[in-house]
Formats: sequence, structure tokens, C-alpha cells
Amino acid sequence: MKRLFFAALLGLFAWSTYGQQLSGGAKAGLNITNWSTDFDNISSRLAFHLGGYVNYSLLDDLSLQGELLFNQTGAKSTGDPEGRIVTNYMSIPLLVMYPVADAVNIYGGVQISFLLDAKSVITSGPNEGEEFDENDEFTGGDFAFVLGGEYAINENVTAGLRLALGLLNVAEDEGDEIKNVVIQLYAAAPLFPK
Repeated sequence: MKRLFFAALLGLFAWSTYGQQLSGGAKAGLNITNWSTDFDNISSRLAFHLGGYVNYSLLDDLSLQGELLFNQTGAKSTGDPEGRIVTNYMSIPLLVMYPVADAVNIYGGVQISFLLDAKSVITSGPNEGEEFDENDEFTGGDFAFVLGGEYAINENVTAGLRLALGLLNVAEDEGDEIKNVVIQLYAAAPLFPK
């Protein structure tokens, strides 16, 4: 009986220690998205992202953060006709975070993305509003380098800025080159703090 009690007590202690190292929450924000490409008449467009994160403290000054985001990217076509290309991804950033000052973190890592949907929308001329399926024009995923920082405004809200530089060509046609470039401005709120 003493062994069972001791094992339960040890398990409870381990769980409470583990729980103090784990936090998570929700985040959403604005994407300023563009392509690094050889196409003419391409410019940035506004989009959005939303999802959640889980942060695990490794040491006092280092933590790992994983995220799951619905992430909208693409670009704007300024040719004739004008339009926008919308690519929707499920993105999984894996980040190493380091505090540089009180309430300020910097981080870097990688992001793996899986294409959910791609379409183009004409935004000018007689065919304005017409949509086209572009799923066959893009590969099924992307891999990006991520660098950013965030500031904890208070214990309930964190604001952040990040850059995600696509490393893979996401154009299906081998003659084309398209790499995603995304700047994200976001707010995050903890759902289960440390």
C-alpha cells in the first residue's frame, strides 16, 4: 500500500511539474503575403491566419513552440485583368524561443505547410468576381524558414511579428518559380498558461 501511495504521489508531482512547463493558447492575425518569382505584375496582398500554439519550457531561457495554423497566402496580379491568387495552407511552425528582455521573446525555426486550396479571382473588368480553381498549378506543400519576435502586453495578450521565407518552389510547372514570402502580425491569448 505504501508503494502504491508513493507511486501515486510521485506521479502527481511529475504531472504538476510537467504542467508548469506547458502552456498554450489561440492566435490570429494579418498576413502581408507575396511571391518571390520571375513573373511580372505581381504584388503583395493582405490575408489572414488563425490557429493555436503549445509552448514547452526546456530551460529558464529556452522553450519550444509548435503551432497549427490555417494560413492564407498568395499574391495580387496587377496585369490585365487584375486579380488575386489565394492559396490556403495548413501550416505547422516549429520554433525555438528565447527571451531577450522582460516580456520580449525572439524566435526562429521552420514551418511545414500543406496546401488545402488554391484559386484565382478576377478583381477588375467585365469578368470581375469570376473564380478559377488553381489547385493543379501548385505543389501540395511548402517548407519555410521562420524568424520573429513577440511582446507580452500583459498576461492575457501577446503581440508578435514574424517573417516566413518559403524555401521550396510551390509552382507545379517546373518552368515557373514561386516561393512564398509572408509577414505576419498577430495577437495571441493563452488558454492554459504556465
